[in-house]
Amino acid sequence: MGTITSLIQSGADSFTNLWDVVMTFPTTPKTGVTGQATSATLSSYSIRCSGFTAPVGKIATYEKNYKGFSITAPGSDIQLDRQFDLTFRVDANYQLYADLLNWRSAVFDPNGDGQISFGGALSNSTPATVKSGTIKVRGFNSDSGILLSDIADPTYSSFGQQWTFNQCTCISVRAPKYTRENGRAVEVTAKFLFGDFARAQ
Repeated sequence: MGTITSLIQSGADSFTNLWDVVMTFPTTPKTGVTGQATSATLSSYSIRCSGFTAPVGKIATYEKNYKGFSITAPGSDIQLDRQFDLTFRVDANYQLYADLLNWRSAVFDPNGDGQISFGGALSNSTPATVKSGTIKVRGFNSDSGILLSDIADPTYSSFGQQWTFNQCTCISVRAPKYTRENGRAVEVTAKFLFGDFARAQ
């Protein structure tokens, strides 16, 4: 078998740009403010999100020693940093930025003397005190028979990978950075903590 034939027969690849973010906002991100983004803004979150790296868990290890020899063995601790960042291009009216700040303000408001509110931050229930949301990240299949127009459909469900993060709390939103040197789009990065999650399927 030749090199070209081997490459062809290796099959189609997955692509780093075929993915979406689905965000479900908290019930009441901030007192007196619904904070629930409009459907248009929710759609734009996925369009405007520039990248995602999934947190990866691992098992802790320890050393077993005997008469001059040692081996590394799996331990009984699961090590997982339960947080991740999402970076977004901000819309012309800063609505996306405002929605993220409302989510953050559900548990932390730096204005004035500052305020922290923990109640309901890690709740899965649906009373008015819920301050956490859900974030899903989907990586789409790129196998034969799938078109870009299919993936563009928000109801399309043939994704190869999905991470579902529950009890998501927004703990920080990086402020926009301005400069006179260029006219690039404004970007902000939000950091989320999460409780339980479903691994990619």
